Amino acid sequence: MNRLSTLALAALVLAGCGEPLTPLRPTPTERPEFACDPDADPPAVESLQWKRVAAFTADLSRALELSDDALCEEVDAFACRDVHRVALGGNDPFGAAQYEPVASPLVTTPTAVDRVVLAACENAVARDEASAPVVFTDLAPTSAPADPAALSTQAAALYRRLLARDAEPEELALVAELALDPTGAPRSAREADVLACFAIASTTELLLF
Repeated sequence: MNRLSTLALAALVLAGCGEPLTPLRPTPTERPEFACDPDADPPAVESLQWKRVAAFTADLSRALELSDDALCEEVDAFACRDVHRVALGGNDPFGAAQYEPVASPLVTTPTAVDRVVLAACENAVARDEASAPVVFTDLAPTSAPADPAALSTQAAALYRRLLARDAEPEELALVAELALDPTGAPRSAREADVLACFAIASTTELLLF
């Protein structure tokens, strides 16, 4: 580009500096309010996937900050993920000559899930009871009898850890009820922590994605 062309281009740029630029897509001044149509068809059913043994135990370990070995053991010798591998959606090529995992949950799957979750919650609470709390910081297991308000705050943290979302007020209110036993007497903080952890981690929301 020669000197004359450069000067001409600069003049055009300077001349246009005082003029407002027209946006390519004008911003709407008003937005219509959203309203649900009661006669509209319901949304299509989403395809949910079963979170099988590896993903399930990994998410539980991460949320409760437990190593794989500390998550759950049967008779203090065998990892629960290995003992209940088939029920949790895995395959067992060496022990049962099963080379493909089952297509859908088995009748024993809920029991296996509850076993792993309860053990993991118990182990996490025991760790926080024996040393500085890592997960159960809002209602420490060594606290006095469980306070419903403290348990609700702890439940909110557990929802974020386990389900990666904020809890609804109704959900927190239900978990806070675990601070009292069926007779209305306060539970120990340790017991309330285990129950809150189990109630949240054993929901289908943790098992599906």
